[in-house]
Formats: sequence, structure tokens, C-alpha cells
Amino acid sequence: GFRWADPLAGSLVASLVLSIGVQIAWKSVKELMDMSVPAETLERLEALVQEASDRGFESLDADSNGRICRSEWVEKYGSEDGFSSYDTDGNGYIDIREWNSNRMKVVSVRARKMGPHLMLDVDMDVPAGVRKLL
Repeated sequence: GFRWADPLAGSLVASLVLSIGVQIAWKSVKELMDMSVPAETLERLEALVQEASDRGFESLDADSNGRICRSEWVEKYGSEDGFSSYDTDGNGYIDIREWNSNRMKVVSVRARKMGPHLMLDVDMDVPAGVRKLL
């Protein structure tokens, strides 16, 4: 017979097993490693944080005059704690500029594939004024 056929068939089977093993290992490594998220995802997260911040301002601005006064703050939170962190110019009102300078910001986002799901790790910068409210 063909004395080279048996070693050749064994080599083919071994290379097939090795190829499948490498594919499985690579898939597992990709699931365990963090990856960057698309720019659109990061932009969407930043837009959601800004939207939540805008809604927070609007909910505190009871008279809709574009400023939050001390009494509106106290009515919402029950005390003046944190008001001075936002009222940076000390005029007794918080305008949208002061509010936005103290809002949370998305610093970085990492993603991990967990089976069929994508898990996001979002790092946020939370200013001192916001931390007092949490």
C-alpha cells in the first residue's frame, strides 16, 4: 500500500484539531479583553448625560426663568447643602452655565463581550457639587 497515507491523514487530522483549538482560544481571549467602543456609542452616552443634566436643571427651575434660586433648591432637596457648589459667582442663583460646569461627564468607556451581550464600563467624572446630592 501507501506507507505515506497514514502519516498524511494523521497530519491532516492534527492540523484540523489545532485550527479549531486556535479559533476557540481566540474567541475566548476576545471575550475576556476590553475593547474600545465605537465613537457613536461614546457620543450617545455623552448626549444622554447632557440630556439628564438638562432635565435636572429644568426640574429645579420651578418658575422656568432660566435660573435656580436658593428657595427652589431647598424645596427640592430640603436643605441648602450643595447649592453653593453650583452658585460659583455667589449671586444666589444658579444659571445653566454654572449648572453645566458642575455636571457629570463621561471620561472613558470600555466594552466587554459577555456571550451575546456587550457590557459597558463607563468611567464618570462626578464633581463635588453632584456628589453632595447623591
